[in-house]
Amino acid sequence: MPVSSFKGDFCNIDSFEPSAQTLDGIKEMNRIIDTANVLEAVLSGVPLFQLFASRSANGSVIIEGSASVVSTGINISIYDWKGFADAFKSVGIIRRRRLQDHADMTALNATGKDYEFWRCVSNAL
Repeated sequence: MPVSSFKGDFCNIDSFEPSAQTLDGIKEMNRIIDTANVLEAVLSGVPLFQLFASRSANGSVIIEGSASVVSTGINISIYDWKGFADAFKSVGIIRRRRLQDHADMTALNATGKDYEFWRCVSNAL
């Protein structure tokens, strides 16, 4: 059964030795992935902060105590979970798009087997 969800076929590049430019490109892709992972980690804490912290009249943040458990329960039930899920999901979409753009741009500046490698990376995304 053929898999039609891939943009292209994976390829095998015989005796491929990546150039310095390709190694730099791979480092940049790892940086993009690491940055997106940090963003996801920070973003995952946003609901906790918004639900359990409130602002005082002078603008400073107050961590709510056990006396406000009922109000926290109400906040949890009316929190914009769909908006949070959409924001969280968009990190993955943006990560993939940035990786795709980087692979495509690096392929444009590559030749020979480096070009083949970056086309394969692009197709795999």
